[in-house]
Amino acid sequence: MIGALVYATGANTYFGKTAELVQGAQTVSHFQRAVLKIGNYLIILAVVLVATIIAFAIFRGDPILTTLQFALVLTVAAIPVAMPTMLSVTMAVGARLLAKKKAIVTRLVAIEELAGVDVLCADKTGTLTQNKLTLGDPFSVNKIPAGQVILAAALASRADNNDTIDLAVLGGLKNDQALKGYKLGHFQPFDPVQKRTEAAVTGPDGKAFKVTKGAPQVSLALSADAAEVKPAIDKAVNEFAARGFRSLGVARADGDGKWRFLGVLPLFDPPREDAKATIATARQMGVKVKMVTGDALAIAQETAKKLGMGTNILDAGGFGDTSGAKTFIVRYRADGGGRSAVQRFVTVGRFGKLTAEQARKQAKTILGSVATGEDPAGESNRSGRALEVVDKEVVQL
Repeated sequence: MIGALVYATGANTYFGKTAELVQGAQTVSHFQRAVLKIGNYLIILAVVLVATIIAFAIFRGDPILTTLQFALVLTVAAIPVAMPTMLSVTMAVGARLLAKKKAIVTRLVAIEELAGVDVLCADKTGTLTQNKLTLGDPFSVNKIPAGQVILAAALASRADNNDTIDLAVLGGLKNDQALKGYKLGHFQPFDPVQKRTEAAVTGPDGKAFKVTKGAPQVSLALSADAAEVKPAIDKAVNEFAARGFRSLGVARADGDGKWRFLGVLPLFDPPREDAKATIATARQMGVKVKMVTGDALAIAQETAKKLGMGTNILDAGGFGDTSGAKTFIVRYRADGGGRSAVQRFVTVGRFGKLTAEQARKQAKTILGSVATGEDPAGESNRSGRALEVVDKEVVQL
Protein backbone atom coordinates (compact mmCIF):
# COMPACT_ATOMS: atom_id res chain seq x y z
CA MET A 1 0.00 0.00 0.00
CA ILE A 2 1.38 3.39 -1.03
CA GLY A 3 0.34 6.54 0.83
CA ALA A 4 -0.08 9.74 -1.16
CA LEU A 5 -0.98 13.31 -0.26
CA VAL A 6 -3.08 15.27 -2.76
CA TYR A 7 -2.04 18.91 -2.49
CA ALA A 8 -3.57 20.34 -5.69
CA THR A 9 -6.50 19.55 -7.94
CA GLY A 10 -8.09 21.01 -11.05
CA ALA A 11 -6.88 24.47 -12.02
CA ASN A 12 -4.26 24.46 -9.23
CA THR A 13 -2.27 21.62 -10.78
CA TYR A 14 0.55 22.10 -13.28
CA PHE A 15 -1.60 20.99 -16.20
CA GLY A 16 -4.53 23.03 -14.92
CA LYS A 17 -2.44 26.20 -14.92
CA THR A 18 -1.21 25.37 -18.40
CA ALA A 19 -4.81 24.97 -19.59
CA GLU A 20 -5.72 28.32 -18.06
CA LEU A 21 -2.84 30.01 -19.86
CA VAL A 22 -3.95 28.51 -23.15
CA GLN A 23 -7.56 29.57 -22.60
CA GLY A 24 -6.53 33.05 -21.52
CA ALA A 25 -4.17 33.69 -24.40
CA GLN A 26 -5.48 36.48 -26.61
CA THR A 27 -3.94 36.48 -30.06
CA VAL A 28 -4.83 38.55 -33.11
CA SER A 29 -5.29 36.38 -36.17
CA HIS A 30 -4.01 37.15 -39.66
CA PHE A 31 -7.59 37.71 -40.76
CA GLN A 32 -8.26 40.22 -37.99
CA ARG A 33 -5.04 42.05 -38.79
CA ALA A 34 -6.04 42.21 -42.46
CA VAL A 35 -9.49 43.61 -41.61
CA LEU A 36 -7.97 46.20 -39.25
CA LYS A 37 -5.43 47.17 -41.90
CA ILE A 38 -8.17 47.69 -44.49
CA GLY A 39 -10.21 49.72 -42.01
CA ASN A 40 -7.26 51.90 -41.03
CA TYR A 41 -6.40 52.48 -44.69
CA LEU A 42 -9.94 53.63 -45.49
CA ILE A 43 -10.05 55.87 -42.41
CA ILE A 44 -6.77 57.53 -43.35
CA LEU A 45 -7.99 57.94 -46.93
CA ALA A 46 -11.24 59.50 -45.69
CA VAL A 47 -9.38 61.93 -43.43
CA VAL A 48 -7.08 62.98 -46.29
CA LEU A 49 -10.02 63.50 -48.65
CA VAL A 50 -12.00 65.48 -46.05
CA ALA A 51 -8.99 67.67 -45.33
CA THR A 52 -8.48 68.24 -49.06
CA ILE A 53 -12.16 69.12 -49.61
CA ILE A 54 -12.20 71.57 -46.70
CA ALA A 55 -8.99 73.20 -47.93
CA PHE A 56 -10.39 73.63 -51.47
CA ALA A 57 -13.74 74.88 -50.11
CA ILE A 58 -12.02 77.54 -48.02
CA PHE A 59 -9.83 78.48 -50.99
CA ARG A 60 -12.87 78.79 -53.29
CA GLY A 61 -15.06 80.49 -50.68
CA ASP A 62 -17.77 77.79 -50.60
CA PRO A 63 -20.30 77.79 -47.75
CA ILE A 64 -18.82 76.07 -44.71
CA LEU A 65 -22.09 74.31 -43.76
CA THR A 66 -22.46 72.73 -47.22
CA THR A 67 -18.82 71.69 -47.18
CA LEU A 68 -19.15 70.07 -43.75
CA GLN A 69 -22.26 68.18 -44.87
CA PHE A 70 -20.41 66.85 -47.91
CA ALA A 71 -17.41 65.90 -45.73
CA LEU A 72 -19.71 64.07 -43.28
CA VAL A 73 -21.33 62.07 -46.10
CA LEU A 74 -17.90 61.17 -47.46
CA THR A 75 -16.68 60.07 -44.02
CA VAL A 76 -19.72 57.87 -43.39
CA ALA A 77 -19.47 56.31 -46.84
CA ALA A 78 -15.72 55.68 -46.63
CA ILE A 79 -15.60 54.01 -43.18
CA PRO A 80 -16.65 50.32 -43.48
CA VAL A 81 -19.00 50.21 -40.52
CA ALA A 82 -20.87 47.15 -41.73
CA MET A 83 -17.79 45.22 -42.86
CA PRO A 84 -17.18 43.36 -39.55
CA THR A 85 -20.85 42.34 -39.41
CA MET A 86 -20.88 41.08 -42.99
CA LEU A 87 -17.65 39.15 -42.44
CA SER A 88 -19.02 37.60 -39.24
CA VAL A 89 -22.16 36.49 -41.07
CA THR A 90 -20.07 35.02 -43.89
CA MET A 91 -17.88 33.08 -41.46
CA ALA A 92 -20.94 31.92 -39.53
CA VAL A 93 -22.24 30.39 -42.75
CA GLY A 94 -18.85 28.72 -43.18
CA ALA A 95 -18.99 27.37 -39.61
CA ARG A 96 -22.42 25.91 -40.38
CA LEU A 97 -21.04 24.11 -43.42
CA LEU A 98 -18.10 22.79 -41.37
CA ALA A 99 -20.52 21.53 -38.72
CA LYS A 100 -22.13 19.34 -41.39
CA LYS A 101 -18.66 17.85 -41.94
CA LYS A 102 -18.40 17.06 -38.22
CA ALA A 103 -15.99 19.90 -37.41
CA ILE A 104 -16.59 22.20 -34.43
CA VAL A 105 -15.45 25.82 -34.72
CA THR A 106 -15.04 27.64 -31.42
CA ARG A 107 -13.78 30.89 -32.97
CA LEU A 108 -15.07 32.18 -36.28
CA VAL A 109 -11.76 33.79 -37.27
CA ALA A 110 -10.17 30.34 -37.10
CA ILE A 111 -11.91 29.44 -40.37
CA GLU A 112 -10.04 32.04 -42.41
CA GLU A 113 -6.89 31.47 -40.36
CA LEU A 114 -6.86 27.78 -41.12
CA ALA A 115 -7.71 28.39 -44.76
CA GLY A 116 -4.51 30.43 -45.12
CA VAL A 117 -2.16 27.80 -43.66
CA ASP A 118 0.95 27.19 -45.80
CA VAL A 119 2.70 24.60 -43.64
CA LEU A 120 0.88 22.00 -41.55
CA CYS A 121 2.92 20.22 -38.86
CA ALA A 122 1.25 16.98 -37.82
CA ASP A 123 2.19 14.84 -34.85
CA LYS A 124 2.83 11.25 -35.86
CA THR A 125 1.39 9.21 -33.00
CA GLY A 126 -2.39 9.31 -32.89
CA THR A 127 -2.65 11.80 -35.75
CA LEU A 128 -0.96 10.16 -38.71
CA THR A 129 -1.05 6.75 -37.05
CA GLN A 130 -3.88 4.85 -35.38
CA ASN A 131 -2.33 4.90 -31.89
CA LYS A 132 -3.19 1.19 -31.66
CA LEU A 133 -0.03 -0.68 -30.83
CA THR A 134 0.40 -4.35 -31.65
CA LEU A 135 3.12 -6.57 -30.22
CA GLY A 136 5.53 -8.30 -32.60
CA ASP A 137 7.90 -11.20 -32.09
CA PRO A 138 10.29 -10.28 -29.25
CA PHE A 139 14.06 -10.42 -29.35
CA SER A 140 15.67 -12.14 -26.35
CA VAL A 141 19.26 -12.44 -25.15
CA ASN A 142 21.12 -15.42 -23.68
CA LYS A 143 18.56 -17.87 -25.11
CA ILE A 144 15.83 -16.60 -22.78
CA PRO A 145 12.42 -17.85 -23.99
CA ALA A 146 10.32 -15.17 -25.69
CA GLY A 147 7.44 -15.99 -23.37
CA GLN A 148 9.50 -14.99 -20.33
CA VAL A 149 10.30 -11.62 -21.91
CA ILE A 150 6.62 -10.93 -22.54
CA LEU A 151 5.70 -12.17 -19.04
CA ALA A 152 8.24 -9.86 -17.39
CA ALA A 153 6.97 -6.91 -19.43
CA ALA A 154 3.38 -7.81 -18.55
CA LEU A 155 4.23 -7.85 -14.83
CA ALA A 156 5.56 -4.29 -15.29
CA SER A 157 2.25 -3.24 -16.83
CA ARG A 158 -1.17 -2.40 -15.43
CA ALA A 159 -4.39 -2.80 -17.39
CA ASP A 160 -6.26 -0.27 -15.23
CA ASN A 161 -3.87 2.48 -16.37
CA ASN A 162 -5.43 2.17 -19.84
CA ASP A 163 -1.98 2.86 -21.29
CA THR A 164 -1.58 1.90 -24.95
CA ILE A 165 1.76 0.17 -24.41
CA ASP A 166 0.58 -1.70 -21.31
CA LEU A 167 -2.51 -2.94 -23.14
CA ALA A 168 -0.41 -4.07 -26.11
CA VAL A 169 2.00 -5.97 -23.85
CA LEU A 170 -0.78 -7.61 -21.85
CA GLY A 171 -2.49 -8.52 -25.09
CA GLY A 172 0.66 -10.36 -26.14
CA LEU A 173 0.25 -12.98 -23.41
CA LYS A 174 -0.76 -16.28 -24.94
CA ASN A 175 -2.42 -17.42 -21.72
CA ASP A 176 -4.91 -15.21 -19.91
CA GLN A 177 -4.02 -16.96 -16.64
CA ALA A 178 -0.27 -16.35 -17.03
CA LEU A 179 -0.22 -13.66 -14.33
CA LYS A 180 -2.19 -15.73 -11.84
CA GLY A 181 -0.17 -16.44 -8.72
CA TYR A 182 2.01 -13.32 -8.99
CA LYS A 183 1.50 -10.65 -6.33
CA LEU A 184 2.24 -7.07 -7.33
CA GLY A 185 3.84 -4.90 -4.66
CA HIS A 186 5.15 -1.45 -5.46
CA PHE A 187 4.43 -0.22 -8.98
CA GLN A 188 6.18 2.79 -10.49
CA PRO A 189 4.28 4.13 -13.51
CA PHE A 190 5.90 5.59 -16.59
CA ASP A 191 7.19 9.14 -16.46
CA PRO A 192 9.05 11.06 -19.19
CA VAL A 193 12.14 11.54 -17.00
CA GLN A 194 12.97 7.93 -16.14
CA LYS A 195 11.30 6.58 -19.33
CA ARG A 196 10.37 3.25 -17.81
CA THR A 197 7.94 1.45 -15.52
CA GLU A 198 9.01 -0.75 -12.62
CA ALA A 199 7.19 -3.27 -10.46
CA ALA A 200 8.13 -5.25 -7.35
CA VAL A 201 6.63 -8.72 -7.69
CA THR A 202 6.36 -11.83 -5.56
CA GLY A 203 6.22 -15.02 -7.63
CA PRO A 204 4.14 -18.17 -7.00
CA ASP A 205 7.19 -19.72 -5.30
CA GLY A 206 7.34 -16.83 -2.79
CA LYS A 207 10.52 -15.31 -4.21
CA ALA A 208 10.56 -11.53 -4.67
CA PHE A 209 11.99 -9.85 -7.74
CA LYS A 210 11.68 -6.67 -9.78
CA VAL A 211 10.83 -6.15 -13.43
CA THR A 212 11.06 -3.05 -15.60
CA LYS A 213 10.19 -2.07 -19.13
CA GLY A 214 10.87 1.16 -21.01
CA ALA A 215 13.30 2.77 -23.37
CA PRO A 216 15.92 0.17 -24.42
CA GLN A 217 18.82 2.45 -23.58
CA VAL A 218 17.40 3.07 -20.10
CA SER A 219 16.81 -0.60 -19.36
CA LEU A 220 20.24 -1.39 -20.74
CA ALA A 221 21.88 1.20 -18.48
CA LEU A 222 20.40 -0.55 -15.43
CA SER A 223 21.65 -3.99 -16.42
CA ALA A 224 24.82 -5.48 -15.01
CA ASP A 225 25.37 -7.35 -18.28
CA ALA A 226 25.00 -4.24 -20.43
CA ALA A 227 28.47 -4.47 -21.96
CA GLU A 228 27.88 -8.05 -22.97
CA VAL A 229 24.49 -7.67 -24.64
CA LYS A 230 24.68 -4.07 -25.93
CA PRO A 231 25.88 -4.90 -29.50
CA ALA A 232 23.07 -7.43 -29.99
CA ILE A 233 20.49 -5.08 -28.48
CA ASP A 234 21.55 -2.13 -30.64
CA LYS A 235 21.37 -4.31 -33.74
CA ALA A 236 17.89 -5.57 -32.83
CA VAL A 237 16.60 -2.06 -32.07
CA ASN A 238 17.92 -0.75 -35.39
CA GLU A 239 16.38 -3.64 -37.29
CA PHE A 240 13.02 -3.10 -35.62
CA ALA A 241 13.19 0.64 -36.31
CA ALA A 242 13.96 0.01 -40.00
CA ARG A 243 10.69 -1.92 -40.19
CA GLY A 244 8.77 0.85 -38.43
CA PHE A 245 8.64 -0.85 -35.01
CA ARG A 246 9.17 0.89 -31.69
CA SER A 247 11.36 -0.94 -29.22
CA LEU A 248 10.72 -1.63 -25.57
CA GLY A 249 13.52 -2.89 -23.34
CA VAL A 250 12.72 -5.44 -20.61
CA ALA A 251 14.92 -6.26 -17.61
CA ARG A 252 14.63 -8.22 -14.35
CA ALA A 253 16.35 -8.04 -10.97
CA ASP A 254 16.30 -11.09 -8.68
CA GLY A 255 17.18 -11.32 -4.99
CA ASP A 256 20.74 -10.01 -5.46
CA GLY A 257 19.38 -6.72 -6.79
CA LYS A 258 21.36 -6.83 -10.02
CA TRP A 259 19.38 -6.10 -13.15
CA ARG A 260 19.59 -8.55 -16.03
CA PHE A 261 18.50 -7.55 -19.51
CA LEU A 262 15.96 -9.99 -20.91
CA GLY A 263 15.12 -8.74 -24.38
CA VAL A 264 13.38 -6.23 -26.63
CA LEU A 265 9.70 -6.07 -27.49
CA PRO A 266 8.77 -4.58 -30.89
CA LEU A 267 5.61 -2.47 -31.04
CA PHE A 268 3.97 -1.37 -34.27
CA ASP A 269 1.58 1.55 -34.69
CA PRO A 270 0.08 1.38 -38.21
CA PRO A 271 -0.75 4.57 -40.14
CA ARG A 272 -4.34 5.68 -40.39
CA GLU A 273 -6.11 4.36 -43.45
CA ASP A 274 -7.01 7.85 -44.69
CA ALA A 275 -3.74 9.58 -43.73
CA LYS A 276 -1.96 9.06 -47.05
CA ALA A 277 -4.92 10.30 -49.10
CA THR A 278 -5.39 13.30 -46.79
CA ILE A 279 -1.74 14.32 -47.12
CA ALA A 280 -1.94 14.00 -50.91
CA THR A 281 -5.07 16.18 -50.97
CA ALA A 282 -3.42 18.82 -48.78
CA ARG A 283 -0.43 18.95 -51.11
CA GLN A 284 -2.69 19.44 -54.10
CA MET A 285 -4.15 22.44 -52.28
CA GLY A 286 -0.69 23.93 -51.78
CA VAL A 287 -0.25 22.96 -48.11
CA LYS A 288 3.11 21.47 -47.15
CA VAL A 289 2.65 18.71 -44.58
CA LYS A 290 5.43 18.04 -42.07
CA MET A 291 5.57 15.16 -39.60
CA VAL A 292 6.81 15.81 -36.07
CA THR A 293 7.83 12.89 -33.90
CA GLY A 294 10.10 11.94 -31.03
CA ASP A 295 10.69 8.44 -32.38
CA ALA A 296 13.94 7.18 -33.86
CA LEU A 297 14.93 8.36 -37.31
CA ALA A 298 14.47 4.92 -38.85
CA ILE A 299 10.91 4.69 -37.50
CA ALA A 300 10.10 8.16 -38.81
CA GLN A 301 11.59 7.28 -42.19
CA GLU A 302 9.56 4.09 -42.49
CA THR A 303 6.32 5.81 -41.46
CA ALA A 304 6.95 8.72 -43.82
CA LYS A 305 7.60 6.28 -46.65
CA LYS A 306 4.27 4.54 -46.06
CA LEU A 307 2.48 7.89 -46.03
CA GLY A 308 4.09 9.03 -49.28
CA MET A 309 6.03 11.85 -47.59
CA GLY A 310 9.47 10.88 -48.87
CA THR A 311 12.50 9.87 -46.85
CA ASN A 312 14.22 13.21 -46.20
CA ILE A 313 14.38 13.15 -42.41
CA LEU A 314 15.87 15.89 -40.24
CA ASP A 315 17.25 15.36 -36.75
CA ALA A 316 16.93 18.23 -34.28
CA GLY A 317 20.56 17.65 -33.30
CA GLY A 318 21.61 19.30 -36.53
CA PHE A 319 20.02 22.58 -35.51
CA GLY A 320 22.18 23.20 -32.46
CA ASP A 321 20.49 24.89 -29.51
CA THR A 322 16.75 24.23 -29.36
CA SER A 323 16.05 26.35 -26.30
CA GLY A 324 14.74 29.42 -28.13
CA ALA A 325 12.31 30.42 -30.84
CA LYS A 326 15.15 31.28 -33.24
CA THR A 327 15.69 27.60 -33.98
CA PHE A 328 12.03 27.27 -34.90
CA ILE A 329 12.34 30.03 -37.52
CA VAL A 330 15.54 28.59 -38.96
CA ARG A 331 13.80 25.27 -39.36
CA TYR A 332 11.02 26.79 -41.39
CA ARG A 333 13.32 28.90 -43.53
CA ALA A 334 15.31 25.81 -44.37
CA ASP A 335 12.20 24.74 -46.23
CA GLY A 336 11.45 28.05 -47.88
CA GLY A 337 14.99 28.96 -48.91
CA GLY A 338 17.18 27.72 -51.70
CA ARG A 339 18.14 24.47 -49.95
CA SER A 340 16.50 21.11 -50.50
CA ALA A 341 12.96 20.88 -49.22
CA VAL A 342 12.48 19.72 -45.67
CA GLN A 343 10.00 16.85 -45.66
CA ARG A 344 9.71 16.48 -41.90
CA PHE A 345 10.82 17.83 -38.55
CA VAL A 346 11.97 14.93 -36.39
CA THR A 347 13.22 14.33 -32.83
CA VAL A 348 12.33 17.77 -31.55
CA GLY A 349 13.61 17.27 -28.00
CA ARG A 350 12.57 20.12 -25.66
CA PHE A 351 10.89 21.92 -28.55
CA GLY A 352 7.83 22.53 -26.44
CA LYS A 353 9.40 25.58 -24.81
CA LEU A 354 9.63 27.40 -28.14
CA THR A 355 7.02 30.05 -28.78
CA ALA A 356 5.31 29.55 -32.10
CA GLU A 357 3.87 33.06 -31.81
CA GLN A 358 7.34 34.62 -32.07
CA ALA A 359 8.17 32.46 -35.05
CA ARG A 360 4.89 33.33 -36.73
CA LYS A 361 5.60 37.05 -36.46
CA GLN A 362 8.94 36.73 -38.24
CA ALA A 363 8.28 33.96 -40.77
CA LYS A 364 6.35 34.85 -43.93
CA THR A 365 3.91 31.98 -43.61
CA ILE A 366 0.90 30.79 -41.67
CA LEU A 367 1.95 27.76 -39.68
CA GLY A 368 -0.63 25.34 -38.40
CA SER A 369 -0.11 22.22 -36.34
CA VAL A 370 -2.33 19.38 -35.30
CA ALA A 371 -1.82 16.85 -32.52
CA THR A 372 -4.43 14.33 -31.45
CA GLY A 373 -4.38 11.24 -29.30
CA GLU A 374 -1.50 10.41 -27.00
CA ASP A 375 2.15 9.57 -27.55
CA PRO A 376 2.83 6.60 -25.25
CA ALA A 377 6.19 5.57 -26.69
CA GLY A 378 8.43 4.11 -24.03
CA GLU A 379 11.54 5.11 -25.90
CA SER A 380 10.14 8.48 -26.91
CA ASN A 381 11.09 11.72 -25.24
CA ARG A 382 7.38 12.52 -25.10
CA SER A 383 7.81 15.49 -27.42
CA GLY A 384 4.89 14.70 -29.69
CA ARG A 385 3.11 17.74 -28.24
CA ALA A 386 6.10 19.93 -28.94
CA LEU A 387 4.56 22.23 -31.51
CA GLU A 388 2.08 24.72 -30.19
CA VAL A 389 -1.30 24.22 -31.86
CA VAL A 390 -1.72 27.55 -33.62
CA ASP A 391 -5.18 26.81 -35.01
CA LYS A 392 -6.58 24.66 -32.23
CA GLU A 393 -9.94 26.41 -32.52
CA VAL A 394 -11.00 23.96 -35.22
CA VAL A 395 -11.53 20.50 -33.73
CA GLN A 396 -12.18 17.47 -35.91
CA LEU A 397 -14.50 14.91 -34.30
